[in-house]
Amino acid sequence: PNITIVGGGNPDLLPEEAKNMTIGMALEPMENLSLTVDYFSIEQTDVVFASERYVIDQHHAGNPDYANDVKRASNGTGYVLEVFSPANNVAARNIAGIDFNANYLLSTDIGEWRFNLDTTYATKFEVQDVSGNPFRDITGTYDNAFGSIPEIKASFQMDWSMDNLRATWDFNYNSEIEATETDIMDATVFHNMQVGYFIEGIETDVNFGIQNVFDKKAPFLKATLTSTDDSLYSHRGRFMYVGIKKSF
Repeated sequence: PNITIVGGGNPDLLPEEAKNMTIGMALEPMENLSLTVDYFSIEQTDVVFASERYVIDQHHAGNPDYANDVKRASNGTGYVLEVFSPANNVAARNIAGIDFNANYLLSTDIGEWRFNLDTTYATKFEVQDVSGNPFRDITGTYDNAFGSIPEIKASFQMDWSMDNLRATWDFNYNSEIEATETDIMDATVFHNMQVGYFIEGIETDVNFGIQNVFDKKAPFLKATLTSTDDSLYSHRGRFMYVGIKKSF
């Protein structure tokens, strides 16, 4: 059955607060090569959040703050009819991790090459459902309210250019996600590419690209309505596009 979701503003909403710490290091061990490493730690309180699934879970768990926010059929014993889920303050959240970047530029007789790698390793993603409750770490798992939190996310991009011609190849990686012991979404890599040419006489840039070059299917996750996590993946499959940019 259809469910009515009521969202919008909340006059009782408080601004969330955070304590942030970042420690970083940048290195250039050789010409045209740069490396950066950053450790980050964020402690958030009064986190602003809106999720109808979170409201349903809290109502089901008997949280009195959400007692009247879910309307059910059959005098409150049947399926969900309506959920009241405006933006709200939902306790606290602690996040920590390491960011790594490597960037290298190579000039050759057959063009200029640039290689760039970005990686984030999440060491902690702790959430507190209700103020006073213990924290639970959802790193590497799928959570009904917060979705998927990959332990490792990485992207690699290789650019080539020569005169007015250019090409790009990149890939995006997410580590595996566990919803339950028997429901695990595989680690997945998706590849994309683009070629372009700048026409000087008419000051026009044209490009052609392909998203999901190998037409890879989104990894399966039983816990979600769409059999994958839409915040990470798409069921669209291979997608081709053409772009034109004109300067006046």
